[in-house]
Amino acid sequence: MISKSRVKNLRWRLGIKGCLAVDSRGKRGGIALFWDESIQVNLNSIECYIDVSIVDDLNAAPWRATFIYGEPHIADRHRMWEILQRLKTRSQESWVVIGDFNGLCGNMSISLKLNKGKGKWRSFGKFLTLL
Repeated sequence: MISKSRVKNLRWRLGIKGCLAVDSRGKRGGIALFWDESIQVNLNSIECYIDVSIVDDLNAAPWRATFIYGEPHIADRHRMWEILQRLKTRSQESWVVIGDFNGLCGNMSISLKLNKGKGKWRSFGKFLTLL
């Protein structure tokens, strides 16, 4: 389980100055982002994800990163896709999305063999074309 207070304690034990965290919901979810003080990280928004602008070279343009943890329930995964579609429109910076896609991708071969999950793959494919 991830909690902001545990993340802050870990940050100090690791000797890292920067951190952000989203608490777990029960035994699911939660995410933490740590960074070195030589990198400038500006928070854009934080909910069930962490969306930041990053400057890692003063001579280079900032870039954007969104760190997500997927919805634990398959029926609710469309919410994360909708959030990412909204986030896409907020900036023209180069953008990377990093997260736990195992719940969606990990069972691909099994679900396709069993003819289950075709709908979620269609939805995910449609989402990718919108990004």
